This record gives sequence, C-alpha cells and structure tokens, in this order.
Amino acid sequence: MKQRETEELLDLWIYRPLGFLPVLLLYRTPVTANHLTVFTMFIGAFCGYFFALGTTSAFIAGGVLLFAVNALDCSDGQLARAKQQSSQMGRMLDGLGDGVIDVTSHAGLAYAAYGATGDWRIWLLAALSLASLGFHTTLLDAYRHRYTATSGGASRDATQEQMNPAGKAGLCFRAYRVYCVVQSAISGMVNAWPVDARAKRSIRLVSFLGSTTHRTVIILCALACKPMWVFWIFLVGGNAYLIVCLWCNRSTRQQVLRTRGNA
Repeated sequence: MKQRETEELLDLWIYRPLGFLPVLLLYRTPVTANHLTVFTMFIGAFCGYFFALGTTSAFIAGGVLLFAVNALDCSDGQLARAKQQSSQMGRMLDGLGDGVIDVTSHAGLAYAAYGATGDWRIWLLAALSLASLGFHTTLLDAYRHRYTATSGGASRDATQEQMNPAGKAGLCFRAYRVYCVVQSAISGMVNAWPVDARAKRSIRLVSFLGSTTHRTVIILCALACKPMWVFWIFLVGGNAYLIVCLWCNRSTRQQVLRTRGNA
C-alpha cells in the first residue's frame, strides 16, 4: 500500500476513486492489470490525435478522453494489488504507457498550434515542455522511492531493478533500463532532501510535480482550446515551482538537522 503523503492530491481526491470503478468490474474477470495498462496506453494515444485536429470539439473530446485515461491509469495498479499481480513487467508497462501518452499528447498539441500559426519554433517549445515534464516526474519518482524506503515503507530501487537479469530481453525491458539509469542520475539531486518522518510537508510539496498534475493542466488547457498554454505553464510555471520546492526542501532539511543536533 502506498503512503498517502507520497500521492498526488488529485489522484487521492478524484482519479483514484474513479479508477476503482473498473477494478470492481474487472476483479472477477480474466482481465489482468497488464491488459488494462496496454488498453489505457492505446486509448491514451488517441488523445494526441484529437488534439492534432485543432478544432474546438476535438480539443474538448481530447481533454475528456485524457481525463478518462488518467482515471484508468490509476486502475491498473489497484487491480494488480487486488489480484496480487504486481510485477516488474507491470511497472515497466505502466512507465512505458505514461511515456506514450505524454509524447502523443504533446505532439498533438504542437501540431495543432503549428497548424494555427505556422511557426516552427512551436516544435522546439513543445520538446522543451516535454523534457520538463519528464524531468519533473522522474525527480518526484526518485524522491518518492527514497522517502518511502527511509520512512519504513516498501519501495523498489531503480538501481537494483536496472541490474535485474530480466532487463536484458525485450524492448520494454531495455526502455525501462534506460529510465533506471536516468533516475539513478537524478537521484543525486534528492539525496540531500529531507526524508525524516517530520518531512511529510516536503514530499507533499514535491508531489505536485507528478504526472497527474501535468495531465490535469493539459486537460484544462484543451477544454479552453489553448494548446500553447500547456508548453508555457510546464516550462515557466513548472520550473518556477521546482525552484520553490528546492528552496523549501533545503530549509526543511536544515530544520531537521538543527532539531537532531539539539536532541
């Protein structure tokens, strides 16, 4: 069971309760969590298609579909735990699915914006936005694993999974090995971040850098028919918020160290 403070609030309040409904329907069927993950990835790719059409109705359809996809993205993990089907392959498929959904959504938004303006720099802006999204979510993942392991919860370590012999076969395993290498490199940034039991505020603060928050921004911008807003919000707003997190976590760690020194 995941620790509540490491979860995104939008997941806890909206997407995860909705994601439990498919679990109730599928629990007694032969459908596995991996089946649901692949289905979600396939449906999620269509969000980019709708965004690329660039019409008002298509943007709204893509936003509504992405909302449903994010709820389903919370279903596979719940189904895996309910059926005791948790596996390394499932984690890899889930990560691959997230990447497909994020890339296709950005590509569709960029195509629509480019079609409306003809400015090639939109593709560069979209690429930087996607890179920011990937960095934010990977940073949160690394911090979440370290926090969970240090505070007594069960956590998987990216470096250990990278060394798993199963990672030597298959495209999915190779992609996951690359992700593990990247996460291990980023982990150096979070090694100094607080993981004391009193640091729940820090992990909650960083949790807003997660994929659900990013996708919700895409949904709202799509409903407003403003694809360019997504790129600027991720690049400017997202990275500004990351700087705030860095400063707050540094301050929290100093307080924790002072408290330990006075104990």
